[in-house]
Amino acid sequence: MCTNGDDLETAITALQPDVVLTGVRMPPSGVDEGIRIAVRLRDTNPEIGVVVLGDHLDPSSVLGVLCTGTRRRAYLLTERIRTYHSLIGAIETVATGGSVLDPLIVDALNQIRELGACHRLSELTQREREVLSKIALGDGNDASAGSLAVTKRDRIAPRRPPGHLAL
Repeated sequence: MCTNGDDLETAITALQPDVVLTGVRMPPSGVDEGIRIAVRLRDTNPEIGVVVLGDHLDPSSVLGVLCTGTRRRAYLLTERIRTYHSLIGAIETVATGGSVLDPLIVDALNQIRELGACHRLSELTQREREVLSKIALGDGNDASAGSLAVTKRDRIAPRRPPGHLAL
């Protein structure tokens, strides 16, 4: 357990955990330490998963966590976590390479897309949006592949240049 972003960074370096559970905000800045750590980990330790707990729906924070892909990432709203089993399930999903997004987050991101305010999401193909909705519902690889009529080894979405939302 860490009390600030600096301690969390130190713990990650020392312990090399499978998954980091963090909030959006923590000292020293109290602004977006958790988001910045998630983004940094994507570059420095991509195999470390990150589960972010947000206390309210903030699309910019969500996009910060997902801007480099959804693999090994989860974003949950604390007020909607009903049981510890759902939190443990998200951690286990992220630890095995999956992703979990609260469905309200996906709804908000879709509303932003509809308003044209989110350029990256507006670039998603219909197929990529289908995949994103499966991720948001917490479907695993087998369930997603089955409902999308592909095998887990099939490529669901074309490769995108760096900086694009990758699914």
